[in-house]
Amino acid sequence: MASADAPEAVRTQADLEVYNREPSVGLGPALQPHGYDAIPTYNPPGTTDLKRSMGRWQFATLAALVAAIVVGAAVGGGLGKSLSDFSSTINYVPLSSSQISNLSFSCEDGRVVQNSGKFLGTYTTYCGRNFGTHVTANETDLTGKSLLLDDILGIIAYTLEDCLQTCSVTQGLATSPMPCRSLYYNADIQFAVSEWGANCWIKNGTPADIASVPVYPNTIFLSATLNDPIP
Repeated sequence: MASADAPEAVRTQADLEVYNREPSVGLGPALQPHGYDAIPTYNPPGTTDLKRSMGRWQFATLAALVAAIVVGAAVGGGLGKSLSDFSSTINYVPLSSSQISNLSFSCEDGRVVQNSGKFLGTYTTYCGRNFGTHVTANETDLTGKSLLLDDILGIIAYTLEDCLQTCSVTQGLATSPMPCRSLYYNADIQFAVSEWGANCWIKNGTPADIASVPVYPNTIFLSATLNDPIP
């Protein structure tokens, strides 16, 4: 038992420094001395937000890419199915002439063209000319008498090719009373059909003097002569 007269122990500055430097490593967050929390790791200002921000943008980009691929696949699949369901055997219903203003039209005066199909022929086009009717024709009848140019047949043609083909067909029909030798085609289908009932007229001959036929520039009609039927 210590004596009451024993000197009281006094801590020196060195003792205080040793006490304050006692290690706390390994105590863990719940066992830090004096109840203080562990010092957090230092991050420079903005680095954490930048990383998180980059992560969000990368994720958003990836999500958008995946969504685009999914939507593209769905649309492509639907379109492919629609196209596969479309058949060339589906019946085509053209618009009536009253629903069409002008047909596609291109003409080069004096150009030689050939129609396609079973019955073929070469034709020379005369832009802006209407051979008309009841004029003297180059052709003669069976008695050798000069013909008067006249219409054989009028049809509704949606292309010049249709009109040429009609003329050529008459060359291959044994029952044709009078083969086509020229034609008139008008691309203003609405007007021609409403006025005359047809926009393509095939004729029994060619004018004796084509050069005298009036020319109407900037129009969308023509006449054509059949040069030679092609067997």
